[in-house]
Amino acid sequence: MNTVAGSDSKELKIALLGCVEIRLAGIPINIGYAKLHGLLVVLAVSNSKPLQRDYLAELFWPDMPTDTGRQNLRRALYNLKSALGESSHLLVTNKHSVTLSHQGLWLDVNELTDNKTSSDQIQGASDIVQMEYKVKLYRAEFMMGFSLPGCQDFDDWLQLQRESLHRHMLNLLEHLSNHHKQAGSHSKALKFALRHIELEPWNEAAQRQVMHLYALNGQESEAARQYDVIRTLLKNELDIEPTEETQNLITHIRNGKFSTASTEDVMNGLISELYRSVDQPDQWVDVIGKISSSIGAEKFLFATRDRVTLEIKGQFHWALGDDALDAYLAHYSAVDVLSKSLENAQRDQFHTSQDLYPDREFLATEIYNDFCRPFDIRHSTGVAFDDPDSTLYTQFACLRGAGTSEFLERDIRPWNNMVPHLQQFVRLRQKFEHLQQQEARSTEQILERFSVAAFLCKSNGQIIGRNELAEEMLRTSKIFTAQTETMVFAQQQHQTQFITLVSQANNTVDGVGTLSSGSWRIQDGDSMLVFNFFPFTFRPEGIVDSIQPCALILISNTSRSLHLHQ
Repeated sequence: MNTVAGSDSKELKIALLGCVEIRLAGIPINIGYAKLHGLLVVLAVSNSKPLQRDYLAELFWPDMPTDTGRQNLRRALYNLKSALGESSHLLVTNKHSVTLSHQGLWLDVNELTDNKTSSDQIQGASDIVQMEYKVKLYRAEFMMGFSLPGCQDFDDWLQLQRESLHRHMLNLLEHLSNHHKQAGSHSKALKFALRHIELEPWNEAAQRQVMHLYALNGQESEAARQYDVIRTLLKNELDIEPTEETQNLITHIRNGKFSTASTEDVMNGLISELYRSVDQPDQWVDVIGKISSSIGAEKFLFATRDRVTLEIKGQFHWALGDDALDAYLAHYSAVDVLSKSLENAQRDQFHTSQDLYPDREFLATEIYNDFCRPFDIRHSTGVAFDDPDSTLYTQFACLRGAGTSEFLERDIRPWNNMVPHLQQFVRLRQKFEHLQQQEARSTEQILERFSVAAFLCKSNGQIIGRNELAEEMLRTSKIFTAQTETMVFAQQQHQTQFITLVSQANNTVDGVGTLSSGSWRIQDGDSMLVFNFFPFTFRPEGIVDSIQPCALILISNTSRSLHLHQ
């Protein structure tokens, strides 16, 4: 894995969290002398904000006359443009200011600090994966080892950046550690807590978290050793003793008096979530992710296979990554010695990778060297169980990366009690998917009865059903954009009127409104399209309590008559 993350495109990539690394199309480029590095970094971190030339000249040449500083800046910008090569267009200059565009620029600082995933509002497994990705970006402090002697204002700016990003990283680590601790994944929580005290060893709250997690992991001796570490550190550096709270914690740990949620309690909560998610496909990854995290995994693959060919018929995963999944499905599933060993192992119980295949031999296999190592997979535990109603069986593999300990049989044995619930979840999930397919077929049969374009739409314009004539209209009519899943009109006034009418139809179904009479007409080239809106309630046969209020929209050309096939 490259230190500088991102795609393999020709974008400029700047990694500042640690030693400065600058790459173009994946190849390191030589920027030149130190002030050029500093200038590029200040422009990059400004987030495409124009910076005044006078400000930059004063920042990097503070002891020089104004004209000399400006001249040095012009020369530096020329050299910087030359060094950036194919990305020189990102550097935009005018008489008064300088800007580094972020179009085509990857910057690890922006990846770390973006607000798409707030550590204060963790919604699901995907948010945790994103936060863990951010943590991996932080190799060391911002621009580690870099300084510009004689440029005090720059060094002050540099220190502020370091402190801000350092606090941001500590906040991420704290939230990740707490999240995995609450989920019962104490080993994974410990990984982030240890990173926290590595960056801030004198933080007693973080040290207590490490001590507590060691104890929860059954490592009381390590918890005691950690107490000795923080006590020595505080005495040597600050000449103080640990706080009363820290002393009380180690006393409770030594006496075994602190209480924690048992594995059984955690498992019961996850079983409830598992069953609640059966008819909520968007929650499956999150729930199975929580189960794998509680077992101590960092990622998982949940796959349905054919018993005879071992071909994967369906799957979903957590934190594996689309590139890894594509590579696995395309080739590596066929040479996966662990999967084949699991298929032949005793059903309905978890097995560790070390039990399934000798570890020394595994390290010499194609699946390990060409797949597992590049995608950071080192240890695993998995379970296989059959579907009695088909020739399929399910494999659930929980995975850990390099630098982690192997799964131990004594740790995973209690999770065998989860297997019957996973089996039932798979059966119920398959029935739910079958009913969804049945519903789609029933909808299609109804709409195909119309000899005009027929749509079923929700109040926001989302299309939940359409016939072949409707498909043709979406492709050929000039009044729509190229959208296929939502009705989007080319003109905003048409969009506004459409949403009003389709909402009225939906509200009429719910009994909170009435639908205006009459038709809506739109000129479409040489033709006139006539829209008719009807309240519609659809209950698929055999699906209890599955009622969908929506709008039935029939669109006819004025040259055609509206009728139903008899």
